[in-house]
Formats: sequence, C-alpha cells, structure tokens
Amino acid sequence: MDRPKYQIMPDLTAGEYEALKNDIAENGITTPILKDEVGEILDGHNRLRAALELGLSQDEIPEKTLTGLTEQDKLAIAVSANCLRRHLTLAQKREIAATLDEMEMSQHAIARSLGVNQSTVSRWLSTDANASREEIVGLDPQEIKMPRVVETERYCLVEGGLKELALVVEPGTVDAIITEMRPIKSSRGHFSDLSDVDQPRYINSCAAAAELGARVIKPEGCLAIMVDPVLLAPVLDEMTQHLRCVGTLAYLKPNFELTMGRKTFDWRPVIVFCNGEHAVRLNAPRPSKLTWPICDLNDSGDLVEMLTRPAETVLDPFLSRVYGEVLLGGRRFVGCVSGANIDAVRDLCDDIISEDRSMTC
Repeated sequence: MDRPKYQIMPDLTAGEYEALKNDIAENGITTPILKDEVGEILDGHNRLRAALELGLSQDEIPEKTLTGLTEQDKLAIAVSANCLRRHLTLAQKREIAATLDEMEMSQHAIARSLGVNQSTVSRWLSTDANASREEIVGLDPQEIKMPRVVETERYCLVEGGLKELALVVEPGTVDAIITEMRPIKSSRGHFSDLSDVDQPRYINSCAAAAELGARVIKPEGCLAIMVDPVLLAPVLDEMTQHLRCVGTLAYLKPNFELTMGRKTFDWRPVIVFCNGEHAVRLNAPRPSKLTWPICDLNDSGDLVEMLTRPAETVLDPFLSRVYGEVLLGGRRFVGCVSGANIDAVRDLCDDIISEDRSMTC
C-alpha cells in the first residue's frame, strides 16, 4: 500500500499508536482531521486510522477542509502541525528535512516547519554532516549488538560511543553530564587553525550528547559541556533542540607564554543545560569563586563540585578530563571507551579509587 502523499512524519511506535487509540476511545477526536480541497489528508492520518478501527461514525470524526493552499503550504502544515504534538529526535528531524528537500521545499520553509534555524537545515543537508551524524546515532538500536560493559559500584565503562551508551544507560538515571568536546581532526589531520577542525562532525557530536542527555538525565539534573568559543553559536543552535540552556560559565586555563610580561589565560565557554523547566541545582561555590552565572573555573573539579554531590552519577560521553575528578569526589562515573582502551581506563579508575580511599583513611 502506497504511503499517503502528505504523511511525511515517521510512523508512530506501537506503544504511541496504542496510547493515541486509547485516548480517542476515551475522549474522542479533539483535533480535526485537516484535508485539502481534493480530500488529501494534511494532518490526522493516525487519528483517522484509530477512529475507523474503533468504529466511530463519520459524525464523530471532525474534519476541516483548507483551500487556496500552495504545495509548499500543504507540506508545511503536514510537518508543523505534527511537530507541535510529537517529540521528535534530531535524527528524525534530519530525515524529515531530507524528505522535504527531495520534494523541492525551500530550506527556509523546512526550517520554519521544523522550528529550527535555516543554517541548521543547511548543515543537516550537507553530505559531510549526514555522514558524521550517521556514525554517531544513525543506527536503529535493534541493529546494534549490546556492547561490552565493565561495571563496579563506582564506575561503568561502556565499549563504543554515544549509541552504545544509549543502549546501556537507563532513562532518567544520570544526575549530570559533564564533559569537554575536544576538536575533531579534519582530513588534513592537524589543528593549525579552525579550518583544520571537522566542524560539522564537532557540532553534530555536541547535538548527539544533548539528545542522549534529554533521555538519561534526571528531571532535576543538568548537562555541562566545554566547547570551542568559535563554534559556540552553532553548537547552541543544535543542543537547544533537546535541552534548555540556563547559562554559560568560563573555564580559565593559564597560558604560561608571557605577553608583555604578564601571564595570560586561555578560556573555554562551558554551556549548562537542564532537562525541561526544572532549575539547575547549584552547590555553594568555593570561596574564591564568583557567583553564578559568571563563575571562573580553574579545573574540571570545580564543575563536578558545583553541579553534583557525593554518590551521584556523572556521565562523560567523550571521556575528557572529568572522570578523575568524579571518582576522587566520591561520585559514580559513567563513560564510553574504545575497545582497545577499556581495560587501561578500568585500571586507571581502580588506581584513582584506591588513592581516594588512602587519602580518606
């Protein structure tokens, strides 16, 4: 059976469809089925299907006919009406953008329909961005074998990357994601300047971390990520598709090259997000620190101390410098590691825990 022309959205899961059907059985159809002047459904394919399966009469199925629409208008309605009701993943939005692009919808119209910036759509439709995104989260979970996991009471190391973490970490079990997104080498393999950084993959990796965070962070939890200041704007555009930005901190790193006889500092922005409308819970900053949101952070331990408490779970999807501070601070660490390094990282974690115990004895 051919797919209806304007059924552009991804299919509902069995659970989502059953929930919709149960709601219609209890409350009826509260949002009319939208059709164009020739009877093509623009919005409401699943509602109509559920209503017919429930045996509702035509009088019990409200409909509304829209006239005078261009083809672009019809496509926009088919997408935007659904986006208001459904929580779409970034991968699903990218797939919809590609479909609309094939249907010759302008990038500006695609962006308006999906509620994102046009620059974001342009990046999604680029070949490099698509390829890098596929590497990060593009596979169906059923197609991925369960990864190797090394786990103790104090840490959980997952072999692989973000998609493997998504398989292992249960939803709503992480108190904070604290990480640093380091530059990703371009094909030239070095970092002489920003042009040598694989920018689409860098941005997509940050977005994938936010997508994972929206799934695994507790309602009162947060995500803090240190990024390159030059890429701050596009990273924010992507990450705010999944989480709400609540502030930016400054990570100060001493630069020991003297300039005019003075020691200078490199800095990196640390963006802090929360999951939903909950406020981020902050612990009291160290006496030498300023107050939120202009705290200066001289090491990653400041972030761990500020955003989490002992015994809480901290996830670092990029295995940056955080895990040592997490374990020394009495927190539980979760991270992903390449297969060749997982045993070495396990040994390092055990050594840190042993050092922490010897210091507290």
